[in-house]
Amino acid sequence: FSEYLPPMYPYQAQGGAQEVKQTDFDGRVDVIPVSDPNIFSQSQRITMAQELMQLVQSNPEIHGPKGIYEAYRRMYSALGIDNVDSLLQPPPPPPPPPAPIDAGIENSGFMMAQPQQAFEPQNHQAHVDTHRSLFLAEVVKTNPQLQALVIAHSMQHLQFMSTQMAKEQMPPQIQQQVQQLEQQMTQVPPEQQPQVVSQIQMITESFSSPIMAKLAQDFLVSIGQGNEEDPLVQIRQKELDLREQELTADQSQFEDKQSQRGEEKLLESQIDKQRIGIQKEVADDKLDMASQRLEQQAELKMLELQAKFGGMR
Repeated sequence: FSEYLPPMYPYQAQGGAQEVKQTDFDGRVDVIPVSDPNIFSQSQRITMAQELMQLVQSNPEIHGPKGIYEAYRRMYSALGIDNVDSLLQPPPPPPPPPAPIDAGIENSGFMMAQPQQAFEPQNHQAHVDTHRSLFLAEVVKTNPQLQALVIAHSMQHLQFMSTQMAKEQMPPQIQQQVQQLEQQMTQVPPEQQPQVVSQIQMITESFSSPIMAKLAQDFLVSIGQGNEEDPLVQIRQKELDLREQELTADQSQFEDKQSQRGEEKLLESQIDKQRIGIQKEVADDKLDMASQRLEQQAELKMLELQAKFGGMR
């Protein structure tokens, strides 16, 4: 008003001159709107509240337990209904988290096909023993669904056991490192805490994983589930056995051929030696015959010379 409108009132100002317009809207006066300038009518507010209601009803899971309640409250407010809080009841508070219960009560829940939850501070070995005794009951042996519930819940207890055992078996320097990370988690901002928790889990799992594998295998064997092999594994094992037999036969044949080849080479070597010996004997015989012939020729030549010189006398 003071910057962009004309400096004078276009009408007679009551109790003052028309020139006082700029002073009426200087820094001493605050003009505050009484409604949202983005919403210019009640019909538009009702339309927006209806759209909000439809969005919340189309996917109530992502809006939380108070989503429907808040959508209705805004709808009644857009309609101009007074004292809305007396008309709407607030949503009930979320149920409390489940509390640890005894192993026997968990077994009774299994018999009613109700999954159970394990908790860290429980006596996990006692729970596993109790659930094992239930698993060996005839009514459970003939019900795969109950077997799955008991095994799944027992695995939770075994996981807690393996984590506890891993912490006890860690070298002192690793335990010190985990303690430092736990102290660090209380000092870092909330957005960085998941990273610290992930580091602690990685260190712990590196020790707990082999322990968990051993505990799970022992538990499955104790309830008669760890001795049966997968049919695919059995087929694969038979294939490997046949392959091993084929390789053994091939190796035996190869060794036989190698032995036969060695004998053939030895025989060839002996024949070659005999051939060389015969050739040497033949050459020696030829050399002897040649020597004898030369000696005979020399003797005949001497006789001829003697006869010749003897006739001249």
